[in-house]
Amino acid sequence: TICEGLKREIVSRGIQGSKVFVAPNGVDPESFAPLNVDVNLAHTLGVDGGPVFAFIGSLFNYEGVEDLLDVTPGFVQRFPTARVLIVGGGERQAHVESKISKLALPQIIYRAQVPHAEVGRYYSVAHCMVYPRRRNRLTETVTPLKPLEAMAMKKAVIASDVGGHRELIRHDVTGLLYEAEDPGALLEAMARIASENTLPERLSDAGRRYVLSERTWSRTAAEEIQAYR
Repeated sequence: TICEGLKREIVSRGIQGSKVFVAPNGVDPESFAPLNVDVNLAHTLGVDGGPVFAFIGSLFNYEGVEDLLDVTPGFVQRFPTARVLIVGGGERQAHVESKISKLALPQIIYRAQVPHAEVGRYYSVAHCMVYPRRRNRLTETVTPLKPLEAMAMKKAVIASDVGGHRELIRHDVTGLLYEAEDPGALLEAMARIASENTLPERLSDAGRRYVLSERTWSRTAAEEIQAYR
């Protein structure tokens, strides 16, 4: 199985623990290598002034993107040059678009689903990726792939402290964790990235090193070979 959370679930159903192996999700470090900023896209989006906090992914309720939007007014009041970039579509798209419309903040930039080949360009303009997942059985048990991809690309990462994130991210080492569904905690984590000059680089360097040493597909293959042996 792909993570310790699912291993615990399997064992709880009566499967002998010694028969369950974890071969975690990984990334191809060449496909998700650090990118130079796409200056043209940054200018087109209007995000070439201050730090850019981004969510790129599907808009499901459990992803908590609306929680990120809720803290944005207070955040940009403190950091007027910062931008919040949201890229993606899905079941909550209409709700997200409605909330953005009501907030009417120039600091929020939204793009619906973009061609897969263009996604890297949007990652390139982000300074920090935000994953505000809400607590439920899925998010507490399963590890997501997106934070690993972001760390591989040397992006600072902020994530809620649901179980799937805790398994991937060491707080204040490879990213910042905050209490899930706590707007004040999310706001303060974003404020740290915006105000502590050396923090984003320290986190992004450590995140990239972690992925290269622990979360490549070749490392996962080694775990699978051991299971078969």
